[in-house]
Amino acid sequence: MNPAGRLRWASGGLPAAVLALLSACASAPLPPPPSPPPSSPNRSPRGRIEWLGDRIGACADPAEKAMYENQLGWAYLEADRPPRAREFFFRSRLHDAAGVLIGSNERGIGEAFLREGNAPSAEPSLARAVLKSASPAERDEARLLRAIGLERLGRAEEARAVRREIENPDRASLVLLERSLALPPSAAAPRAASASKEEEAPASPLEIQPRLAWNPRPMGRDVEPMETPTRITVHHSATPFAGTSKGETAQEIRNIQRIHQEVSGWADIGYHYVVDRAGRIWEARPLRVQGAHAGNREANRGNIGICLLGNFEAEPVPRKQAEGLRAILRDCMARFRVPANRVYTHSEIRARHGLRPTDCPGRSLQAFVERLRSARASGQVLARVD
Repeated sequence: MNPAGRLRWASGGLPAAVLALLSACASAPLPPPPSPPPSSPNRSPRGRIEWLGDRIGACADPAEKAMYENQLGWAYLEADRPPRAREFFFRSRLHDAAGVLIGSNERGIGEAFLREGNAPSAEPSLARAVLKSASPAERDEARLLRAIGLERLGRAEEARAVRREIENPDRASLVLLERSLALPPSAAAPRAASASKEEEAPASPLEIQPRLAWNPRPMGRDVEPMETPTRITVHHSATPFAGTSKGETAQEIRNIQRIHQEVSGWADIGYHYVVDRAGRIWEARPLRVQGAHAGNREANRGNIGICLLGNFEAEPVPRKQAEGLRAILRDCMARFRVPANRVYTHSEIRARHGLRPTDCPGRSLQAFVERLRSARASGQVLARVD
């Protein structure tokens, strides 16, 4: 169990004014929360997860939903389920239009990545958490987490500088937080130093990592055979992710598959290919099976789904990852004679089928795909665009 999470609930987590808003949803009045309240230390993480899940299901107001999702993220962290926690912190961030919870959500995303052993992905969120924390105590927690992440990345001098900024380093909650994240000496070495050159290198253009390389769960039976592909749709995973090793990527693809199966109720991960941060291409759902990525059965028909790991609403597409996308697009377009004007983004394919709008694949990836289409070398092959 996460000691820091337990202390967070004991201290109330959010300001009193925020917690007061959790008693009802704008869409439908709710009775007062049962006793003890969700932030009480004598309510188990599982109990809080169930209670908060019920409240989220009853909420229509985005701001209130963001508050519940943030608290659910902390409950999942305390229950030692960091991938699930990360999912709800990210949902909260999307619904938190006023930015009231930005420091807490960024800190939660960063801590979840650290507990998964993914320091590269934790660093951007923890750096933002330091800047956006709502109180000195929360800022110190974010600084400590960031220092731990920098140490794992081998950036010792930067880590020491961040530790010097902690205002009260001997505070009990900080001591417990650091203990809860302690690694055995063999695991504490920076990932970049221990990873092999082969693991960190980008893939050659069509060296596709097989499905078994990410150790997937079994695919369910509720699938349809794939028709001859006639179109391609590009997505982003929408979750911040900076890992570049094969191990980090395999774990992230498994996380996506678990969410698609457990939360969305699909038979398997929805996409056919995943492009990682180092430019590698991974087989996701077998191409012989219709995907579950575009919005409904008709939109998925004959449609190859390609997902880039990361959130491209907030960042540019990395060069290596762009090369990986270009390579798999060229290959699929040539094999199945898909013209460039049949390469869509998720937002575009949903619009074509009259479905609710989406921000996927993010502004920078949307713009990148548009440039690829307009700069094709022929009707089938995409030209290089930098």
